[in-house]
Amino acid sequence: MKHRIILTLIILVACGKKLPPLNEPFGSIQELAQHHLRCVEANDEKCLNARLLGFAEFHNSVYAQLPEAKDGSISETDYWGWTLPDRQKAVRKLFMNHGGQKLLSVTVGEPTKVLRLDGLKIHRDIRLTAEWLDEKTGKKNILSTRELLKAVVEIQGQYKLWNSNYE
Repeated sequence: MKHRIILTLIILVACGKKLPPLNEPFGSIQELAQHHLRCVEANDEKCLNARLLGFAEFHNSVYAQLPEAKDGSISETDYWGWTLPDRQKAVRKLFMNHGGQKLLSVTVGEPTKVLRLDGLKIHRDIRLTAEWLDEKTGKKNILSTRELLKAVVEIQGQYKLWNSNYE
């Protein structure tokens, strides 16, 4: 009897909630940060925006797990109204300050908090430090902030940047 109970518990834990996988995820937060900063180095805003968490992924994989979901559904208009202004501001400032500069190094710190939900984690306010070289002036610039990696979603060990707020 005891073995049957243990086996049942193991099966329940192993078969936990399976969320739809993310589209074009990253294998680590470091890989995610390097990809997005390489897009800035290439001065390619489309590259950066292409692999951010979109509405369909959010709706299918993230929203149902959030406490806010119990209040109903979220429309695509509400989602973009909630995330787009901060994202656009962050991307604009990032490209204005570092676009086209040579990326020398990237260091990713620990999140200030991790929200653990059923089958999903949201890593909040992750320290990102990047060193850039402005080849025109020869000057090195340091970017150190918790704002760019404001919210990173993790599903089954795969990561996607959800939100940035860099001012």
